[in-house]
Formats: sequence, structure tokens, C-alpha cells
Amino acid sequence: MTGQQTPKVTTADVTRIIIRDFGPDRSDEVTKILSAYGREDWQQETPRVYLAILKLASGDLEKLRHETKIACSDFRDVISPAEYRRYAEIGWSASNPDKHAEERAMQEDWKEYQEWLNRR
Repeated sequence: MTGQQTPKVTTADVTRIIIRDFGPDRSDEVTKILSAYGREDWQQETPRVYLAILKLASGDLEKLRHETKIACSDFRDVISPAEYRRYAEIGWSASNPDKHAEERAMQEDWKEYQEWLNRR
């Protein structure tokens, strides 16, 4: 890997994760909460940001509301911990970065995200 990978996700992925993590009975409520993000022109990559919010919420409606509010202020504040958790801890704070540790963190972050995304 020569850099962080970016997930390519769809609205179908979002729907699947909503039902998986919150159940079909709460899907309308979850969708309504998430819809607060994406209303502004600068709020882009909506499916990707929704999935970051869903990952961080871990099936908890209060966390979902909290993470959605954060995303509405700055989507990077949910993308970073959801997709690049380990890298963010070492890659952005190190004054003399260890390239091997950065590479390992990127690989582990990608694996974690893919496992979460594809979990049934």
C-alpha cells in the first residue's frame, strides 16, 4: 500500500448497514437523523460520511445523533476516526514519523473498515 485507501461505498451499503446495526424497525428514524448531513453544498460524499457516522455509532441512537452533529460541522471529524483510526493516532502527531508504523497502521485501518463494512 502506498497511501491510505478510500472506501467506495453506495447508498445501498448505507441501507444495508442501517438495517444490520439498528434493525428494520429503526431504519426510518436512523435515516432521518443521518439526513441532517448533506444539506450544505460543502457537505459532500454523503454515503461515505453516513457510513463513518454509522461505524462510530455502533448501533447506539444517541451516538448516532452525536456523530451526525459532528459531521455537520466538519465531516473529517468522523471520517478520520472511522476510517483511519490508527493512522490518525501515529501519522498526524509524530514529529519524526516511522514509515513502517504508518504503513502498518494504514493496512490495519483498511482491514478493520472492510471487516466492519462486510460483516453480516
